[in-house]
Order: sequence, then C-alpha cells, then structure tokens
Amino acid sequence: DNLFRKVNLEMIMSPTSSLIKSLFKRKLDFKDGKFYVDGVPGLFTAIYVLVILDRYFLNKNKIKYIKLLKETGFFQGQLTYGKSKSIKIVSTKMLDKYLKKLNVYGFGNFCILSSGKSKNLFFIENTTNNYSKVSRKIFGKSKECVDLFLSGLIEGYLSKLLDKSCSVKEIQCIARGDQKCLFEIKFN
Repeated sequence: DNLFRKVNLEMIMSPTSSLIKSLFKRKLDFKDGKFYVDGVPGLFTAIYVLVILDRYFLNKNKIKYIKLLKETGFFQGQLTYGKSKSIKIVSTKMLDKYLKKLNVYGFGNFCILSSGKSKNLFFIENTTNNYSKVSRKIFGKSKECVDLFLSGLIEGYLSKLLDKSCSVKEIQCIARGDQKCLFEIKFN
C-alpha cells in the first residue's frame, strides 16, 4: 500500500520526471476558452496531463488510486491554507471570500450555496471546472463524478481553515453531463 502510494506520487509529482520537466519549461496559459502552450493554442497542458494520468491509474487500481487522490488533495488543501490560525466564519459570504484562494489551482471558480437551516451542511458550486471539462472532452461523458483530488483539496482546506473536520462529496459533475460540479460539505 505504501509502495503504491510512493511510486504513484513520485511518478506524478517528481521534479525529476521528464514529463514534469518538459511541462515546466513551457509557458502554459488558458484564455478565451482555449489552452495555450508557449503562446500557441495547444492540447497538452497541465490539466490534460493530470486528467490522463488519473484515468490511467484509476484503470490500474481504482480503489487505491481514489484513496490516493483524495489524500493528496486533502494534504494540498491544508498546505494551501498554511500556518495561519483557523477562523470563525460568520457568513457564507465570508467563507466564499476564503474559498477564492483555491482558484489558483485552475479548477475553476468556487461559490458557496446556502444549505438553508442546517449549520453543518452546505454546498460549493463550480460551473467553470476545467478538470471536468477536459475529462469529458478527452474521454466522453463519465458515469461517475471525476473530481476526487478537488474533493480532497476542498476538504483539507476547509478542515484547516475552520479547525473542524468535514467530509466533501461531489454530487454533480460537468464530466457526467451536469451543468456544474456541486460538492456537498458536511461538518462532523
């Protein structure tokens, strides 16, 4: 189990990987709905690489890789918040402001949706999720939600931000044909 995790993390994240090296030598950009590599419209960008690698490893060992993606996302989410003290959120508007920090990863823009009466349940909407759009473009309509890393990222970030454990589950996904990616957040 640890060997699988170590090998996969090294393959994906290793700065010595020739794939990663070649990507960091390029200027990658996304504007006007198109991906650009060195200023030229292109197909191969970091999101494309991630989608293809994820699909490859999910096909190899789905159960272990799902766990790995969520754990990696969780860890990255905690790193994103950093060493700041956790905060007390008084409104969804305030939480929305903090979620903007996650936009840096290129997964689109996040928006908090109120859950109504429950303080322990709310939803995060993303209508511009590049990962899901690319996944659908490459592999066609998915039968399942595909944003495992992103679910972990949100979970890790919110857990650290609010100093409360939570669980995040994607319940709608652009890759499945839904109009948006919708994440259900439950606090324990």
